[in-house]
Amino acid sequence: MDREFDVWMEGYSATGQYCPHEFVGKAIAKDFKTACAIAVKERYGDEEFNKYYDADRCSFWGCRCFDNEEDASRLCG
Repeated sequence: MDREFDVWMEGYSATGQYCPHEFVGKAIAKDFKTACAIAVKERYGDEEFNKYYDADRCSFWGCRCFDNEEDASRLCG
């Protein structure tokens, strides 16, 4: 049965650049892994998604997705 998931992405700090964690969106899916793909694709579009999304790690540009803000904020607040 499908349910609604919140999708959060951790931030990063590398090579002098910084981006805090962020709320990606909500998605209705059978599981969190599927919800991540749906939310990231909706937020960033097909081209970026196809280039930078790693379905095995549920990550975009190397930043992992989480189902809550607390976990997403642990790396870079």
